[in-house]
Amino acid sequence: MRVPDVSTTDYVVELLTESLGKVGQEVEFVRIDPNFNMARQMKLFETGQGLDLIWRGENPELKERYLEVDVDITNGLKGYRVMLIHPKDRDLYQDVKTLEDFQAVGTVAALGAGWNDIDVWHRNGLELQEFKGVWNPEIYDLIALGGRGVDYFPRGITEISGEAALHPELLIEPHVGLVYANDFRFYVTKSNVKLHKLLSEALNLSEKDGTLLKILKEANPDVYDPKKIDIDGRTIIQLAMP
Repeated sequence: MRVPDVSTTDYVVELLTESLGKVGQEVEFVRIDPNFNMARQMKLFETGQGLDLIWRGENPELKERYLEVDVDITNGLKGYRVMLIHPKDRDLYQDVKTLEDFQAVGTVAALGAGWNDIDVWHRNGLELQEFKGVWNPEIYDLIALGGRGVDYFPRGITEISGEAALHPELLIEPHVGLVYANDFRFYVTKSNVKLHKLLSEALNLSEKDGTLLKILKEANPDVYDPKKIDIDGRTIIQLAMP
């Protein structure tokens, strides 16, 4: 099976290998050149000449154009944000229990221009500052300085540990998680009905018997570690989608 070679490919390959094994299918994976840009990847996918499936965030246009496998690949982690903050704000959000509580704190998010999170933040009445052009390291530096118009940097829960290690002057906020309902889904072309049926059957089995969650936890140990990100110990602030 030909798949993109991106940051999530190792996890996807393990998930598909175990899931397809449940329905008696052994699959060899071939990763395409990681230097291919998105436009070229989509051409290879649509023509069937280089990619058999893709995974993207849920999107009505993709769902209309392709066959979507109705299983959340990361069990919701894709839409889960945790904040990088200045250490002085460690307990600023400890009493936050609702979206209204979070709004009342009055802090400002830093987000890159064109990011999907911008529409989510606007939809939920949250203040933000949009950074155009090169935002790294500017956002990290401004938050570390404090009092510069931005207070936190919302990051994906699966990526924040790596970023925090690179920026020891910042802190992973320990109390809340900002969550909206958008996950990765697998897509295949409409001509590939057989693969769609196979993936749907296999992944639904893995979702129901806990295999998906097991692999997810193994791939993201910091997320579930009570001494690190501690997803289960956080107050969930549910954000509405635009």
